[in-house]
Amino acid sequence: MKSKNLIYLVSSATPKGVLESQVFNIANYINQNYKHNIKIILVGKKINIKKLECPINIEFHFLNETISIKEISNSNIYIRGVDIFLKYFITLKLNKNKLIYDFRALAFVESYLRNSSYLRSICLFFLEMTTYYLADEICCVSNVLKNKLKKYFILHRRIFVFPCLIIGANQRNNKLVNNLDSTIKFVYLGSLSPWQKFDKTIDLFKLLSQKINCKLTVISNDNLEVQTVLKKKDVTAKILSLTHSEVLTELKNHHFGFLIRDNNLLNNISSPIKYLEYISSGVIPVVTQGIGDYTEEVITNNIGIVLTNNFEIDVSNIIKMHVDQSLNNRTNDYYSHNYNIKNRIKNHPILNH
Repeated sequence: MKSKNLIYLVSSATPKGVLESQVFNIANYINQNYKHNIKIILVGKKINIKKLECPINIEFHFLNETISIKEISNSNIYIRGVDIFLKYFITLKLNKNKLIYDFRALAFVESYLRNSSYLRSICLFFLEMTTYYLADEICCVSNVLKNKLKKYFILHRRIFVFPCLIIGANQRNNKLVNNLDSTIKFVYLGSLSPWQKFDKTIDLFKLLSQKINCKLTVISNDNLEVQTVLKKKDVTAKILSLTHSEVLTELKNHHFGFLIRDNNLLNNISSPIKYLEYISSGVIPVVTQGIGDYTEEVITNNIGIVLTNNFEIDVSNIIKMHVDQSLNNRTNDYYSHNYNIKNRIKNHPILNH
């Protein structure tokens, strides 16, 4: 197989967990399974790479410090930021690169929801539309987002759907916990950003704890804020701060995992990594309506609990799912068919000239 040049050109401001799981780990998988020359080039403020879980056999650079944009040529370039794409588009194309743009969301929608500024949102809309037209290949994280891109930007391009996958979990892990345990173990994984609905999660768990014998573990780096919320709501929970690899090990000790979101456009097109972290670790997802492709997949495959739009849950469904002896086989089939990275990545544009 002829060696190919593959370059990840990503912002150094990308959240640590995303860099590790969706950039470094994917690049490392390609490095181990395909004959490619891979470089990861971080754009922006220099960060301490040693504090991240990085692949050891991949070449790292900081743009304009150890490599310039003019040195990049004849390569497949993966980009996930509109600002980076448009700033370096002309130079990269003149140097005969193939540009693959990955829509992780719709920035113009996210901007409006956060800032309520029509002007800013409109500007971002045209920037994203320009990127959509100019990129050689387009990727996105969900089928819902794929359909929205075609709707908003009119042109029906070929779009490759590549969700947030878990490396090293081609087969789901068997649970360490017993499904017939008298104590049902719940877990919350994530930050305390308002859109992750931690407050609502704790309210829901508190109601459940009044009806069934259950415990909660919170895995988050926002420990002080977690303690504050738990104290305010008079809820007891085990609090952990873990690395990504430690998270996957710890999750196997739990039965159910919360993934609660508002039913809005931003969440409708998303691909939250914690969903597959739960699924790949044998944790039954407790999700809300309208989470990317996942809510419908949970319903169709009967592999989790879906709350009502009022964030209500039937305790009998929790108990029924908890003791369902065929659940593990259903989820294994679902996971291996839809989220096995070996099958998903082989047609990815980053691997093909």
